[in-house]
Amino acid sequence: MLALLFLIFILVINSIYLYKRTKHFLLPSPSFIVSVMFLIFSLMVLFNFSFFQEEISFVTVFFIVSCIVLMQGIELFFTTKKNITFRGNTLRNFKSYISNKKLFLSTCIIVLNTIVRYKRFMNIGSALGANNFAEAYIAMRIATTKAANGTIVDAFYDPGRIEIFLGNIATAAAYICLYNFIIDIVLGKKRIWKYLPPILCYIPSLFFETGRSAFLGIIMFIVFSFLFLYSIKNGVK
Repeated sequence: MLALLFLIFILVINSIYLYKRTKHFLLPSPSFIVSVMFLIFSLMVLFNFSFFQEEISFVTVFFIVSCIVLMQGIELFFTTKKNITFRGNTLRNFKSYISNKKLFLSTCIIVLNTIVRYKRFMNIGSALGANNFAEAYIAMRIATTKAANGTIVDAFYDPGRIEIFLGNIATAAAYICLYNFIIDIVLGKKRIWKYLPPILCYIPSLFFETGRSAFLGIIMFIVFSFLFLYSIKNGVK
């Protein structure tokens, strides 16, 4: 309970900070949306603690906070200031625009991450007797369960720090590209395909994660992004 309360406190502070930092851009930043998502989920766990009956550790808190901070840093690196027109209103210094060079770089990182995850995915499946992708997926689920129960060698299942770091960077870059793609849809731009390559290259990596959290995370991010952007769009006169 203490770790959960501490996480909620950190997320509240971070969400307020991100809101104040980006409120003059009119549109929220993707890291702000992710921070709010985690805050809402954490509050849901707190209010239904008797139902979940499962404590989160400070290691989990550190991991969540680190991911959000990393996303903020990547967001600052990949995005560029640019004025855009939204229903006759100019959004000054809008920082979610990605230049073509940085978009290419993010696509390369995402492709590399997908390849690395695929190789580990198939290696584990092959080691467990799988002969194809479907069998490998089932074997990976079994391996994940056994790893959680401590019955599989950590060195065999653990992807390693470098792969985890690469995965976090690729995920943050994919979320930022996805956010820009959603913005283009909301703004009614014609060239929405610009951000599709990195997004399409990231989607296969989700199938190499046997849990549902990766899929749920990206679905909730899409829902929250549309809710935020459409509420702002309807409020702009």
